[in-house]
Amino acid sequence: MTSIAIPALGTGNLGAPREIVSAIMYAEAEEFSKANPTTTLKDIRFVVFDKPTIDVSLYFLLKKYK
Repeated sequence: MTSIAIPALGTGNLGAPREIVSAIMYAEAEEFSKANPTTTLKDIRFVVFDKPTIDVSLYFLLKKYK
């Protein structure tokens, strides 16, 4: 594996502060990199949404019975 995308869990509907979650995620990625210098992982992408997302299960349920 050479790349990974990690969602910033809790930053959507749960309202966790994006700035804090992002800083923690970056620090953990940096720590992983230092602890694993021979890793094949070269690209880490953090996915942070700027607004709440819809509940997909509710969306499909409503669409099914429309």
